[in-house]
Amino acid sequence: MDDSVTICPICMDTLQNPRCVSCSHTFCQNCLQDHIETSCQGKDFPAGFRCPVCCTFVPGSISDDPSHWAETFPKNTTIEFMIQNDDKNVLKFCKPCLNDTKEEPATTLCRSCMECLCEGCTSYHKNLTITKDHDVVPLDEMNNVTEHKTCKMDTIKKAFEKIEKENESQQMLSEINQIENNLKRFKEIQNEKQRKIEDKADEIREKTTKIRQEINETLDRCEHKLLEDLAQNMKSTRKAIDGNKETFSDFLDLSNHCKEFLTNPSKRSCNPGYVGGFHKIKKQLKRLKRAKLCLKDADITATFSNVFLKKTNESSEQFACLSFKEKQTSLFYPDIKYIPKECALSLETISHSLWDEGNIHDILSLENDAKIFVCLDNNTFQVCDDGFDGNRTIVPLKFTIFRAVMLGKKMYAVTDKEHCYSFEMDQNDIPKSFTKFITTIRCFGISSFQDSLVIGSVGAILQIDINGKQKKSIPAQGCVVDIVSLTSGNLIYISKQINSRPMEDTRTVRAIDDNGHELWKYEHPELKYPTCLTTDCADRIYITGCPSNNIHVLSNEGYALKIFENIPDPSKITYRRESKDFLVVSRDNTINLFEFEFEL
Repeated sequence: MDDSVTICPICMDTLQNPRCVSCSHTFCQNCLQDHIETSCQGKDFPAGFRCPVCCTFVPGSISDDPSHWAETFPKNTTIEFMIQNDDKNVLKFCKPCLNDTKEEPATTLCRSCMECLCEGCTSYHKNLTITKDHDVVPLDEMNNVTEHKTCKMDTIKKAFEKIEKENESQQMLSEINQIENNLKRFKEIQNEKQRKIEDKADEIREKTTKIRQEINETLDRCEHKLLEDLAQNMKSTRKAIDGNKETFSDFLDLSNHCKEFLTNPSKRSCNPGYVGGFHKIKKQLKRLKRAKLCLKDADITATFSNVFLKKTNESSEQFACLSFKEKQTSLFYPDIKYIPKECALSLETISHSLWDEGNIHDILSLENDAKIFVCLDNNTFQVCDDGFDGNRTIVPLKFTIFRAVMLGKKMYAVTDKEHCYSFEMDQNDIPKSFTKFITTIRCFGISSFQDSLVIGSVGAILQIDINGKQKKSIPAQGCVVDIVSLTSGNLIYISKQINSRPMEDTRTVRAIDDNGHELWKYEHPELKYPTCLTTDCADRIYITGCPSNNIHVLSNEGYALKIFENIPDPSKITYRRESKDFLVVSRDNTINLFEFEFEL
């Protein structure tokens, strides 16, 4: 017997639970099921599969679920019998002869008796009345069976005669032809739809390529126009700044000339030349002091549009709006710490205004000093002009602002609830809406440095960007109730004891670098309960002492330069950079406008 009869063509191993398909090939049930499921993948309604040996189409079960098709095919009991008895030599010798102790080679198998027969026994088997209808097949043809009985109670002949008599095959053939024609037509329709889809996809690809090319051309034009405008504006800005730098250089040369005359021992003698030169130098010094020096700067912004690609012929203004705004900041001169002993600071009261709408918690002004914001304890703040006369705009809130600062076009404030809010401003610089800006930390003091916010909290000072993202946490002492930033990046802050009551805690003014290292600490017997800080253009530091009725002026290195006495209960102070004056709020809600001057 050929061993290939019992080998599965798929797994190349002995057949397990052999199943025979319509083309007479036999496979393991599991192997056949795997092949069926693989063949039916991607088909909406699978109807059959191809035989893995001869590629003949094999119809599946009537069931629409291919996962059970393999078990519906008939078992090949002959192969199964051969596999089970292969080791007992039952397939090699005739069974009746073996019973008679003879070993005759077997040539056939009776499927009805499931016994192997030699040629002689096969002849007798077919002639006996009781066994003449048995199914006897040669052993070498057992895997090529082409006929199957449909029912043990009927014969193939009778079934065939019934089919022919009722003309059932012709009816089925007609139906199959009709189904076949429909399927061919459906397939052609599907092919046509696929061609249309492919054509549409090609059209979209072509259009996408064209749009991309138009976008690139538009971007190139917009980029060229924008960079051209930028270059022109930068040229004029550089010219203005270079001219200002030349002014500084001239005044530096003048100051060196004056210093050289005053420090040259050979020229210091009692003669008309020295006295005359001294008076000339004195006039030059006055010229230096009165010089209206300023720092020139420019705001450069480019607002890019998100919709410029809708049309390819849009102008560069729709792509990006470039804005150049030159500005200058007036400078104090000279720095206080270099003033000779004959010089002193003086304070002049310009105006004052009594505010009776509520207790003032903070006061600040816009960059151009045109408007003043007054934060009150009655859940409002008011907007007025810089003269405190005229109409006042009242903005109602749901909280009380303790500290506030302007940064860019927004106002940021900390409240009595220890939260931080950002305020959107309208075209008239009036706050129109506000949102909670920081919710995860306790906020007390607030200031700004460059393009970041500086928030005072408990045991730390936080640098926050305008989107609310923390950039840095700097360690600090106690609870930071007020804070200012110097141009060097160093921080000056007032700290108090945590959870202490107002007017009962010990407050200290400290200076730290941007890593939290303490640079100096300011304490003075005439400074009681410091409440507020501000700085001027020369980085001088101003500290209000409320119970001590004074304002202390420090250099940026922490040296006391001046103490202004007899200022009633100063609780808040803010410096107006354009006007070069100070707004000071007293505890009786009087707002005083002071100007500090130098005197010889």
